[in-house]
Amino acid sequence: MEVKDILLNLRKNNNLTQDKMAKKLFVTRQAVSRWENGETVPNVDTLKLISNIFDVSINALITDSKLHDIQNDKINSSRFSGFAKLYENSRPTIPQNACDIMLNYLEYKPSQVVDLGCGTGLSTLAWSGKCEKIIGIEPNEEMLSVARQKSDAVSFIKAYSDNTTLPERRFANDT
Repeated sequence: MEVKDILLNLRKNNNLTQDKMAKKLFVTRQAVSRWENGETVPNVDTLKLISNIFDVSINALITDSKLHDIQNDKINSSRFSGFAKLYENSRPTIPQNACDIMLNYLEYKPSQVVDLGCGTGLSTLAWSGKCEKIIGIEPNEEMLSVARQKSDAVSFIKAYSDNTTLPERRFANDT
């Protein structure tokens, strides 16, 4: 079921017109109509509001939908194909103290850092010596190839940020 169908069912199951639903969500009737026609989808803040008003999880609103289209992911990640070396040579280096600033903010040293969308590993490698384990996640094989040439100490994984293949768990201050 797509987002448009989920929203239409929510509205109808709650005996709301598009106008009434729009007022509840602080949007226009036209916005509701566009959602139900599949022209657009609600933004994150509106999804949160829908979740609260209709007592449904955000996951229920988007999990069964095609909001996250794998084909679009592949197109997006392939836009860097043929450009990894150019990307690597034209990206600025991360400032020396950027990781230190983050560590000071956290007030502890994390055991693991995961860099989502690591590209050629510029920011990933900045964490060397600052934590026990570093993982770079990148969907573009060519970008990963450049990153992997830089260090054997970093684990680089070909994956998308919404499906990293890493075990699901929450990271907390373990000091």
